[in-house]
Amino acid sequence: MHRKVEVQCSLEEFAERWAQHIPERNKHSVRSFGLLAPRAISQTTNAIFAVFGQKRRPRPKSLSWAWLIKHTFKRDPLLDSIGNRMKWVRRISPKPVRQSA
Repeated sequence: MHRKVEVQCSLEEFAERWAQHIPERNKHSVRSFGLLAPRAISQTTNAIFAVFGQKRRPRPKSLSWAWLIKHTFKRDPLLDSIGNRMKWVRRISPKPVRQSA
């Protein structure tokens, strides 16, 4: 028999109860139903932010691979050996591997 039970709790208790459903980092779980379902996650998070009176931060832009290499290794991967900036021209297909008989 299915029935709904309404429960009142404080914001802190609600956040604590909700956090139990969030898997730890690098842990996998089924997220196809409930509060964390892919279809419901945007509505759920919007409601949570509204309850706490906070605004969602915009999603940060992804960083380019060139910026990451430059930032990490302190060298620009788009500069050739002379120091000129390289640009994309085309992709060269790999040669087919010949099999010896």
